[in-house]
Amino acid sequence: YGGWGLYTDEGSSHILFENNLVYRTKTGGFHQHYGRENIVRNNILAFAKEQQLQVSRVEDHLSFTFENNILLWDEGELARGPWDRVRVRMRRNLYWPMHGGPVRFGDQSFEAWQAAGHDEGSLVADPMFLNARQGDFRLRPDSPALGLGFKPFDPDEAGVRGPDAWRRLARDYPWPELQLPPPPPPLPIRDDFEGTPAGQPSDAAEVHVENRGDTIAVTDTTAASGRHSLEIRDAPGLERAFNPHLVYRPNHREGQTRMEFDLRLETNAWLVVEWRDYQGGGYRTGPMVVFRQGRLELPGQPPRPLPMDRWLHCRIVGGLGDRAPAGWSFQLTGEDVAIDFQGLPPARKAFRELDWVGFISNARQTTRVYLDNLQIVPSEE
Repeated sequence: YGGWGLYTDEGSSHILFENNLVYRTKTGGFHQHYGRENIVRNNILAFAKEQQLQVSRVEDHLSFTFENNILLWDEGELARGPWDRVRVRMRRNLYWPMHGGPVRFGDQSFEAWQAAGHDEGSLVADPMFLNARQGDFRLRPDSPALGLGFKPFDPDEAGVRGPDAWRRLARDYPWPELQLPPPPPPLPIRDDFEGTPAGQPSDAAEVHVENRGDTIAVTDTTAASGRHSLEIRDAPGLERAFNPHLVYRPNHREGQTRMEFDLRLETNAWLVVEWRDYQGGGYRTGPMVVFRQGRLELPGQPPRPLPMDRWLHCRIVGGLGDRAPAGWSFQLTGEDVAIDFQGLPPARKAFRELDWVGFISNARQTTRVYLDNLQIVPSEE
């Protein structure tokens, strides 16, 4: 987990990060979880493996100022997180992707990012280090960073202090090459809830409830097949409108995924089914289906009436990675019900990976939804 060079975590505020050389980290040179009015100034952030910069929480105050920094990378991306919504002040920075990749903040190109009022005076240009790949981060006299106001510093002043022998020991330590584990494989999820005792939550999912009359638990009072199904019971007066909600994390990255489940809705049930991509911080919704108080709502389609208190079968098939922009399909079948849509657009164009599947009850009153025979599996259809 983690591996940032400069990290303002858990409300860190009014901290100055200045004249630091950060290089060859795993997950970034700088990350702010959340905090207020920090200053990141005159630093060199180089060669992080996954991303160079990261923000996490969107707050209603100035999170940090980022100015006169040099960023250099040859793999990964520049920025991860909800940069389109976080409040930051950025100016006079120098960005250089040595691998020729794009300079982007979320979905925005660098040109669009600057046009939106960010990074005034910043450049995309070679900083002209003497030999950055070999760890020599001294700047040549004609470096464009100097024209932006960057003030060179001596990184040799950092690190272990004391006798020369002690400093040599630290300098010459044979650090092993960083070997990152491969990403976890895609997880096929299948759950008919028959193996879980009534009254218990599903072992395969995350359950988010407030225990104020709301529950998510296996029941033996109704089932599409077998003896068990999963009951999602909403209640009035909950603190969060999106509770209770149920989450699966399939970690599907490419190809195509098929999700099927049986569904029974009580009167006034309001269920949202979402696929989410959490790569890059924040999230981007792909396929989304809303079952709202007797109506089916799909993107770009007029609402359709739904039968209540009977079992229906839902099927969603969506592309991931390069296939995500092609859209997704939705089928709903049951007694006197046959709905079929192809080529539905993802809710966000940037959706690419299936990290999260949620069943969210928004009813805000006492009502129930039942799920059965759930599958979320890679598909080659």
